[in-house]
Amino acid sequence: MMRKSPAHFAEVVPGTRYRRLVEMIVAESNTLESLRRFSG
Repeated sequence: MMRKSPAHFAEVVPGTRYRRLVEMIVAESNTLESLRRFSG
């Protein structure tokens, strides 16, 4: 299973239902990244 950026998924998978899911994933990963940046 190839790992791709969530943004890539948003372009590949059409539909609002998927897009909303992707947006949640992106927001979550951004939060994790900022938390990691703060703690590091």
